[in-house]
Amino acid sequence: MCYHEINKIDKRLCLFGAKSYNEMKDITSDNDDLYIIKELIRLGNMDEFIDEYDHEIVLRKLINTYKIEGHQEGHQEGLKQGLKEGMEKGEQKKQIEIAKKMLSKDSNIDFISECTGLSVEEIDNLK
Repeated sequence: MCYHEINKIDKRLCLFGAKSYNEMKDITSDNDDLYIIKELIRLGNMDEFIDEYDHEIVLRKLINTYKIEGHQEGHQEGLKQGLKEGMEKGEQKKQIEIAKKMLSKDSNIDFISECTGLSVEEIDNLK
């Protein structure tokens, strides 16, 4: 697609159709657009932002389950599944927080794995 012949608003909208941050950067050289891309990259690396995004996905699944099932039984089953997923996600997040604290105190990785239930590989990725 030829991006240099479109107006600024259309070009900015094209950014959100890109498949990667690099493709976004190829589309524009505008400082405002580059700032948007930089912020998207920053947000994409924030655990809190990712958790909120995951929360929205779970809520959409719950709503869709209710719409598809069309009755109270399906709604309650969807809520149970959503709560289960949320609890698992929260437990995982807590274990990661604990592991990060233990790493900051120079604890042994095998000991951290034993205490948190995280694999040695998962803990290595936290460094």
